[in-house]
Amino acid sequence: MTRYFRLTIPQARTEGDNLTLTPEQHHYLGHVLRLGPRANFIAMNGQGQAWLAELSLDTHQATLIHPLDQAHELPIDLVLCIAILRNNALDQVIHQATELGVKQIYPILTARSLPAPSSQKLTRWQRIAQEAAEQSERLYVPQITTPQAWTEVLKLGDPLSRKYICSLGEQIRSLVNQLADQQETSREIWLAVGPEAGWTETEQELARAANWYPVSLGTRTLRAITAAIVGLGLIANHPIRQT
Repeated sequence: MTRYFRLTIPQARTEGDNLTLTPEQHHYLGHVLRLGPRANFIAMNGQGQAWLAELSLDTHQATLIHPLDQAHELPIDLVLCIAILRNNALDQVIHQATELGVKQIYPILTARSLPAPSSQKLTRWQRIAQEAAEQSERLYVPQITTPQAWTEVLKLGDPLSRKYICSLGEQIRSLVNQLADQQETSREIWLAVGPEAGWTETEQELARAANWYPVSLGTRTLRAITAAIVGLGLIANHPIRQT
C-alpha cells in the first residue's frame, strides 16, 4: 500500500477543488518533502476530512482528487486540561496528546502554575499539534485554547461528559477502576493534570463540587508530563461503550 505525505490545508473542502497553496504550504511540499509536479499527497483540513491530492504543474496549486475514509479517531471526544508548566514541557505534552487522540487541549492557570504564556507560544503549540496530527495520520488537529483559570474551566463541558482530575492520596481510586466501573455512555471524557507542585485543596474541592472524579495513576508521584500521557493512554485504550 502506497503511503503518502500528509499536509494540513485548512481551506480544503470539496472533491475536485483546486486549491492555491500558501507560500508556506508550497515551500513544505516542494522544498522540504521534495514533491514535484503531479505528485500525490494527502490533504487534510484538520476538521475530520482528508483527500488524495495532486500537485499542479507549477506546484503552486493542488487538486483534491477524492475523499479518503480513514478511521483513525477515537470513538469519544477526549479533552485534556493541563496546568502551564516550566520551559517547553507543554510542547512534549501537546505532541504526544495529539498522537493519543485528544480533541482539545486547555492550558490552565492554577494557584501553583506558571503565568499565561505569550501569544507566540500559543502559535507554537498549535503548530506542534498540527505536525503531530499529520505524523500520526489523524483527521483532526486538536484545538489549543487560550489559557484559562481553573475555576472557569470547571464551568465548561457537556453535563453528560465524564471528568477526571489526577490526584494524590491512598484513598483515591485508580483511573483504571473508575473507567471499568463507568456505567453510562459518555461521548466526551475530560482529564485534568495539575502543576508539578500539585493542586491546592481548594482547587480539588471545587473540582469535586463540579462533578469531577479524583483519580490515581498509581502509588508513585509522577511528573505532570508523565501523568498526562499515562492518563490519556489509559483512556484512549480503554474499551469505550458505544451508543
